Amino acid sequence: MLSDSDQILNLLYELDEHIDKGRFDAAAEVFADATLSVHGGDLTVQGRDELAAFLRRSIRLHDDGTPKTVHLTVNPIVDVDDAARTASAQTFFTVFHASDEVPLQPVLGGANFDTFRRTERGWQLASRVVQVRLMGNVAPLVPEAEGAR
Repeated sequence: MLSDSDQILNLLYELDEHIDKGRFDAAAEVFADATLSVHGGDLTVQGRDELAAFLRRSIRLHDDGTPKTVHLTVNPIVDVDDAARTASAQTFFTVFHASDEVPLQPVLGGANFDTFRRTERGWQLASRVVQVRLMGNVAPLVPEAEGAR
């Protein structure tokens, strides 16, 4: 059986994989009862439906059904409070992108600050604050405006 920390890390890595594979509904399921906010920005989304809609309007999918990204999540610091049935995690991330239009390049870098609660279904994400620290050319990732194609 995996430790609590490993279960939490698996949840985070699965979230990255869902996004990289264009499975926005599966990614949103991880946020079923969670809040996502961007530090220093005006963005806050709550729950599965809002997150799925945010991903669809914010990330362009290519003909293969993926955004052609790779999320690299590193340096996890996980703290589990057994008595409270809660946990927190801090990770750093880099998002890489490549397509027929642009060569391989890092497009985002920053940190995630997550909280979790343990339920009868296991560990669930409660909140995520994203702190974008570096931004490259994200234009190829953003869906084109209606009628622009």
